[in-house]
Amino acid sequence: MVGMIRDLGFRRLSLKCDNEPATLSLRAAVKDQLRDVEILDVGPPEGDHAANTRAETAVREVKRQCRSQRMAAERKLGRKLRDDHPALAWAPRFAGHVLSTVKLGDDGRTAEQRRTGKQWKKIAVPFFENVMSRRLGEMGNSNFASRMFEGRLVGYHMRTGAVLLMTKDGIVRGRGVRRLAEDQAWSTEGIDELCGVPWSMVSRRVRLEKKVTADKESTPEPPPVVPPPRAEETQQRRRYVLTSDVEAFGPTVGCAACDSVVTHGRVIGSSHTEEC
Repeated sequence: MVGMIRDLGFRRLSLKCDNEPATLSLRAAVKDQLRDVEILDVGPPEGDHAANTRAETAVREVKRQCRSQRMAAERKLGRKLRDDHPALAWAPRFAGHVLSTVKLGDDGRTAEQRRTGKQWKKIAVPFFENVMSRRLGEMGNSNFASRMFEGRLVGYHMRTGAVLLMTKDGIVRGRGVRRLAEDQAWSTEGIDELCGVPWSMVSRRVRLEKKVTADKESTPEPPPVVPPPRAEETQQRRRYVLTSDVEAFGPTVGCAACDSVVTHGRVIGSSHTEEC
């Protein structure tokens, strides 16, 4: 969100949100990171949904576009995408991109035209189509080496225009798009092996491989260290509250971590209370 406001280039703006604690917390965090931008807090009256009409309309349009994208992809693939497939985490961003670059407003311009002053001219590719692209930042060490890679298109980087392709190693940025024949573009081979979500674009396996390789190349292996004998603990350790505990015994009232487990399936940004 900070990057989006930076792209707009405004030095003064009003940031309107409802009175939910999550959105109020998000706005506070954005203001803290944008000290050089004057942000005015605006909110609707308590419980008055009609006062947030534009936001509610935008949410409804994005949801409709997400459903259309998923149905179109499943029809082309000839199979259903499971609800926890990582590709669906990119659907809202892709839907927002489509609405911003294609849908015309009352003034005959798209939101992208109003933002940048020019049209979005990149090739229109359906969500989750299998395409070829050139890996960003890599030119290849040999004239005979392949410079193209294959992946499922799940979005665009709005600042650079790079395409975001989902592969079995995570999200990879590419330059340009080369579409494939229909049977290759919508093949179901390897779909369940794809990974990468907006908040974790590279798979854990790839991160570990990169870290191990970097450690081996940069530093020699140190001699083994024999740890000193460990003294017996006199104080009893505190008990951890696990996700399985919350699922088994139910959430504690007033505990933000429990609420996070119920909503997102894991603890995000909070710790369990002493009562919990």
